[in-house]
Amino acid sequence: MEDKKEEEINSENIENEQEIIEEEKPPLVDFKFKERRKEERKILSPARLVKIVVHYDQDLIIEKWVSVVDISRHGMKIIIDIPLKLAENVKIEFYTSKDPIQTEARIAWCKELIKGSGLYAAGLDLAKLSQESFENINSFLMNFAPFEERKAVRVKKPFLVELKTQKEVKKFYTYAVDLSLTGMRIINDFELPTEEIILIKAILGGSETEYIKAKVVWQENKTFGVVIGINFIEANNEDIEKIKDFIYSS
Repeated sequence: MEDKKEEEINSENIENEQEIIEEEKPPLVDFKFKERRKEERKILSPARLVKIVVHYDQDLIIEKWVSVVDISRHGMKIIIDIPLKLAENVKIEFYTSKDPIQTEARIAWCKELIKGSGLYAAGLDLAKLSQESFENINSFLMNFAPFEERKAVRVKKPFLVELKTQKEVKKFYTYAVDLSLTGMRIINDFELPTEEIILIKAILGGSETEYIKAKVVWQENKTFGVVIGINFIEANNEDIEKIKDFIYSS
């Protein structure tokens, strides 16, 4: 009987000791992750445009203008009009000058911003980017100015445009830098036809405008793209407000 009691006491002592040992164990922490999370993250408002080329392999190379929404020493969040395939090791080129900055990177995540919008947010892990290259990219983004004018211009978020001409109907993403009841200025990566009246429709996530009759009155090639001035010939106020609400919303 006494032996049984002693066994029970010893068993309780062992359990108590195990509880104490478990309580004293330090929690498992991914110090690398914690350290990276502490990095200063700069939110860019408005977002900055930069041309990138992503080399997955010889058969899959993506060249796109993207919006950089935030940046830290080892990472970047971008908005792009196609989904990026997640990958551990790709080569990325940033066109901040004549000679692109090259680095190995990881496509960490990618998700659609709004269902059916065709716009995607993606996270780039730039752990292998050198300090000098980071400073060059950061300087470019911080000082980026799409126009050489005294008046500051805010580049708003991209939206999908359907363009109808006499020859074709095509869709493309563009950025509106200003908008009024009579027209707008956009940044694009190719020129639009100037010799004819065009019809443009803005597709804004879950809504879209009617076709707006318009004409390209001027366009100018810059290092970051083509700046285009468009005059509206026939546009109703409701459609203009739809576009304005979309590009100026957060």
